Amino acid sequence: MKTISKLLTLIVCMSLFVTCGDDDGMTAIPNGPAFKVHTQTINLVGIPNFGFYTTDTIRLRDIIGYDAAQNLTDKDLQYDNTHLLIEGLENLNPSVELNNIKITVNGKNTYELGTAAVGSGDIQSGVPKSTGEVRNMMQKIFSYLTTGKKEVYIRVDYTTTSSFLEDDDISLNLVFNMEYKWNSYTK
Repeated sequence: MKTISKLLTLIVCMSLFVTCGDDDGMTAIPNGPAFKVHTQTINLVGIPNFGFYTTDTIRLRDIIGYDAAQNLTDKDLQYDNTHLLIEGLENLNPSVELNNIKITVNGKNTYELGTAAVGSGDIQSGVPKSTGEVRNMMQKIFSYLTTGKKEVYIRVDYTTTSSFLEDDDISLNLVFNMEYKWNSYTK
């Protein structure tokens, strides 16, 4: 009787081990590498000499899809087309400057980018900016975007020299050139 009891216990344990293992009958199928250039556009508004801020949340699933974001296996930020771009200042009369531009990433990392204007300033309107500080910021954003919750909260603070509204199409664009791999699963 003890032998039958031990045998039954062994069978039950083995069946639990087989059914509770980390292989739920799904087979991983590697995908990629895939390449994606994504532009996150943040619209700006302003009143002279008054501090403004705007916020945005970037989610990886909105860029590459839910399945790829959830099952990401490898990622890399490609610097050759990764940059910051402020657009629209050249369309306003009189010309407008954005001053004291600061971008805060997930409430932790603040990057002071200076002034944006037409033809002058730290950032020239309509001209991509990809200096060391901008690359560090973009890498930090990409890091938050591809780990943990796979989303990043952006806050942009600035002052302006003239009024402009959302209809004036002044925007700050964050352009990411990314390479990524992910797994799909099938039974």
